[in-house]
Amino acid sequence: MVKQISKKLGDKLRVQVVSKYLAFAQEGLVPEINCPLDQGLLMCNVDNEDKIYLYCLSCEYKNFIGIDFYKKIKQNLEGIKNGK
Repeated sequence: MVKQISKKLGDKLRVQVVSKYLAFAQEGLVPEINCPLDQGLLMCNVDNEDKIYLYCLSCEYKNFIGIDFYKKIKQNLEGIKNGK
């Protein structure tokens, strides 16, 4: 039970990181991530299996975030934190 709770807390933190990145992107502080189909705004969410995905508000686009993509997001956020 404790392992499941800590896993869920870790996933929530990941979603918060992606959400923070998307907010910073709208402010122009990090590169934007737009929908590849219509260049619309992307939002993040978690499915029933706690997998993070990006989805487009204006079309049916949906893409799950992989670990490499997540690491790039964290690196960009660290760059802001460090003043780069």
